[in-house]
Amino acid sequence: VLYKNYFKKSLWNYFGLVIKYSIIGLGSILIIQGISNCLTAGAFVGFMIKLFLCLLVPNTIFIVFFKNKPEFQYFIQVFSKIIRKRRK
Repeated sequence: VLYKNYFKKSLWNYFGLVIKYSIIGLGSILIIQGISNCLTAGAFVGFMIKLFLCLLVPNTIFIVFFKNKPEFQYFIQVFSKIIRKRRK
């Protein structure tokens, strides 16, 4: 009711977005899992490689899929303002 009356959009649009974001997140998890299963490194080195993968892969996927979305552009603007304020 809130989504339909307040936002003036169909509830199916919301469910579509949730499903889309869930598929992208699950795809990111599966890619990381597949890559990390192929790694054969020592305990510390393997951990560091997996840590790097967990930081790099999801962020790259989200940037690729969402870089043209207005919400993402807004986030970039806010983040840039915060960085500029800290540099002063």
